[in-house]
Amino acid sequence: MALIVDAITPYAHKLKAIKEAVGSWHWSEYVFLHERPYRVEAFKKIEKQLGIVNYWQLLTQVWIDTENQYAYLKDWKKLLASDRGDRHDMMNDEDRQALRSLPEEVTIYRGCQKGLNENGLSWTLDKSKAEFFANRFGKKGIILERKIPKSEIVALLTVRGETEVIWEEKK
Repeated sequence: MALIVDAITPYAHKLKAIKEAVGSWHWSEYVFLHERPYRVEAFKKIEKQLGIVNYWQLLTQVWIDTENQYAYLKDWKKLLASDRGDRHDMMNDEDRQALRSLPEEVTIYRGCQKGLNENGLSWTLDKSKAEFFANRFGKKGIILERKIPKSEIVALLTVRGETEVIWEEKK
């Protein structure tokens, strides 16, 4: 008996799945069928199709899955500045409670490479986590420290066992 080989290439199969996700309004599936570096672009293509809460929740999923938000810094700033409801919808109940428990002035840290990505949006409440990010590629990085009003925090995400703060410095 001859072995029948599926004539659909993995790429064609993925394109078909993407088309089906769009046809059935499965926006999360649509975005995550794209390879990691292209998920922000995929999100931007369907953002107008999303309701307020779904916008923020899917944006959070893409944020958490993104390894290097800095590559899409301008896009992230635009997406996070959306006037679509409350940006705190990025957070789950645990995140909201953690944010509420913070003092009115918060110290945040960012581990990065000097002169390379100092103005990123991803910060942390945990200085040791910032040290990890500063030195994770075998290069001696720097740790930035800021004291900010709690009200400037876009979101506090605790999902990955981190206390990640999304914050943009006002200039």
